[in-house]
Amino acid sequence: MNSAVPIESLSFLVIDDDEFMLDIVAMNLNHLKAANVATCTNGCEALARIDNGESFDVVMIDLNMPIIDGVEVLRSLAQRNFPNGILLFSGEDARILKTAQSLANEHKLNVLGALTKPVVVNDLQEALQAYRPNTTEAPPNCSNRSPSMSYTRRLTRNRYSLISSHRCLAETNPW
Repeated sequence: MNSAVPIESLSFLVIDDDEFMLDIVAMNLNHLKAANVATCTNGCEALARIDNGESFDVVMIDLNMPIIDGVEVLRSLAQRNFPNGILLFSGEDARILKTAQSLANEHKLNVLGALTKPVVVNDLQEALQAYRPNTTEAPPNCSNRSPSMSYTRRLTRNRYSLISSHRCLAETNPW
């Protein structure tokens, strides 16, 4: 890989509601020697992990998911001034991927590319060549929320996901 940073040193968060697709993407990343790959089955869980202080060099986002879709995840990452790489993927039409990529770029997100499903190793490797480390310092936790999440750190993963999903729904629904 001709990147300034070897893929072995990058941390990944892959978001997709299809666990089979999560396995395929994680397997492809492992094939490329990525050592730090985390997965989430929905956008709320992923945003909660970021809000909880977890740091990822590259976040891979499926566009079509329940609770909040990939475009909402992008909007939320833009609100949090997420500084690192984003890689979109979807089984949707290529025009939808391009539109989501354009939207993310307009929100000043660092989009590395957009891949169609199923994600192929060679396409993934080519997209990751665009990764460059962020040289600006991100706000703490890349979040615009109050630090009221600290008490949830002690909760179990299932309860934490439920609380995060509730908060996520409250943020995305104006009612």
